[in-house]
Amino acid sequence: MKVETYTSVWEAVADSPEEARNLKLRAELMDVLEAYIAQEGITQHVAAERLGVPRSRVSELVNGRISKFTIDKLVNMAARVGLHADVTIRQIPTAHARRTQSGPRILGVDFTSAPTKRKPITVADCDLADHELVVRSILRLSSFTEFEGLLARDGPWVAAIDLPFAQPQVLVDALGWPSGWRDCVIHVAQLGKSAFEQALNDYRNARPAGQKEHLRETDRLARSQSPMKLHYQPVGKMFFQGAPRLLRSAANIVPCARNDSDRTILEAYPALVADSLARTRSYKHERKHKPAHEQARRNIAHALRAETCRQRYGVRVAVSDTMLEELVDDTTADLLDAVLCAVQAAWASRQPDFGVPPDREHEGWIVDPALLLR
Repeated sequence: MKVETYTSVWEAVADSPEEARNLKLRAELMDVLEAYIAQEGITQHVAAERLGVPRSRVSELVNGRISKFTIDKLVNMAARVGLHADVTIRQIPTAHARRTQSGPRILGVDFTSAPTKRKPITVADCDLADHELVVRSILRLSSFTEFEGLLARDGPWVAAIDLPFAQPQVLVDALGWPSGWRDCVIHVAQLGKSAFEQALNDYRNARPAGQKEHLRETDRLARSQSPMKLHYQPVGKMFFQGAPRLLRSAANIVPCARNDSDRTILEAYPALVADSLARTRSYKHERKHKPAHEQARRNIAHALRAETCRQRYGVRVAVSDTMLEELVDDTTADLLDAVLCAVQAAWASRQPDFGVPPDREHEGWIVDPALLLR
């Protein structure tokens, strides 16, 4: 017969470590309340009045009927008689946590130039373990203050953000802006939003048809929009709102502003992952539900779990069935895009120099294995 040993009686009676810790905490709170009743020398009737519960509950308390009480109820009872419960939270290293302690947290960020509760900045907060990218939670940041708080989080982490880090060098030179990335971003921030947009509009209006907007090399390879665009997909506005905040974060911005920070920020473009895994870039609409888009999102979401994703990006995505359905149901695809950005961050985190070719400091680079093959 196998003999099992336990570090506490609660481990022996509970179905899980979490339940054991919950039982232990409830038992400790009940002991404190029972000691209070004994110390005061009061009857159960008086104790019930002071604790704000029926007398039957006091009887259950002194008889150790732990199943009758929740932690919330016990804390409230203690507060009524002046007993303050202090809770100390510490991290208990699980098997999964031990696997991921040596690696960085992975963040995939779907950015917007005007975050609100209806249209937030969406973040996939993930752990990377071996060949598995585990989506821990989806964060919705409804203000730039919250976004700046995200960038200030302690490292190590690697974040891939869907916004253009730089403007095309051709535009920078033509407008006489500083050529270095840091100086250029500072200059743009000092211009202000209206003057920045006016400069782009004036330049565009003076150009011949078909040549009004420039692309960076990484935009051409990724087949993404020009960072100059201010309408429909206003990635120019995203640059204006995002790049100065990246610079102020003092994180390691690859390849534009490298430093030794353990917080690394990379440029993402989630449509590349969708195209690579499901051969589609048409999977979203801001306002309308389209069955074809829903099916495309479903195909992408299922591909994230499949071997194809591991072969192309080095990881499979671990996501619950409930969250997978949320990715599919979101017609804007903001949730899905955040996860796709996280896939690019996970891949880049394991590449030499994060998968960025040399000499890309001025214009930036979208991290994706497909761009290295083109």
